[in-house]
Amino acid sequence: MIIFITGISGAGKNTALRILEDNNFYCIDNAPLDLIPKIIEIAQNSNISDIAFIIDPRMIFVSKKGQEKLKRSINKLIEKTLNLSKKNDIKIIFLDCNEKTLIKRYNSNRRVHPLNTENLEEGIRIEKELLKKLKDKSHYIIDTSELSPYDLSLKISEFILLKKLYIVKIVSFGYKHGFINTDIVIDSRILRNPFYVKELSEKNGLDEEVKEYLLKDPKTQSFLDKTLEYIDYIVESYLGNVKNFLEIGVGCTGGKHRSVFVAEYLAKHIKNKHKNIKVLVEHRDIYKN
Repeated sequence: MIIFITGISGAGKNTALRILEDNNFYCIDNAPLDLIPKIIEIAQNSNISDIAFIIDPRMIFVSKKGQEKLKRSINKLIEKTLNLSKKNDIKIIFLDCNEKTLIKRYNSNRRVHPLNTENLEEGIRIEKELLKKLKDKSHYIIDTSELSPYDLSLKISEFILLKKLYIVKIVSFGYKHGFINTDIVIDSRILRNPFYVKELSEKNGLDEEVKEYLLKDPKTQSFLDKTLEYIDYIVESYLGNVKNFLEIGVGCTGGKHRSVFVAEYLAKHIKNKHKNIKVLVEHRDIYKN
């Protein structure tokens, strides 16, 4: 497998490269684009099958001329990657991050943004706009805003497994804690909310009392039946055809009751029906207030 790591400055590209290095990838930082095909050829002739590149196509100073040069560089990267991928198993990992977290990281490290040394927010905005096309072409997008290096390692390890098996990851979340970047999102706010039941407010969707409360409502089973029908169709149509990895978000208001219950229900169904699929479950906001 050949992996290109790219994305927003400050999102963790160097950390990702070290993680891949720990997973026995031959890692190269900022190789010139024109040399990449030759490096791949040499590596493969030397029986090196797993290679990772950091691609950081940025200009140091902000100017219309510099931005146009950057756009051409990004387009060149995309074109070269697509051409190479016809002959090799090539994937692009794009690391993203929200502005608030990026500002915090830059300030804590006392760094200036490479695209604007005077205005950090402006530099972040310009870079996000310039890299949008590259992000859209990427195979796997990781938002590192709330990820520790350990969490990032888990996500990249999941991605490396894609060459070996099909994976469905289900992530429950609360809308009030921020949206989530997944392939599809199921909104469970249509179900009645256990939060407003005194005895259930402090419990979560893993507790039997919450499950029983939700399943007593006929609307819940109708919602689950229709959702499972949709998910089965997506799983069977998507995996192996579009990508080998499908990430499903399940949201409710706080991410503690309904979304957790539905995520667990979907995971159990997929495990039982699709034996060739590895199912991962994450409850992002289950212990948040």
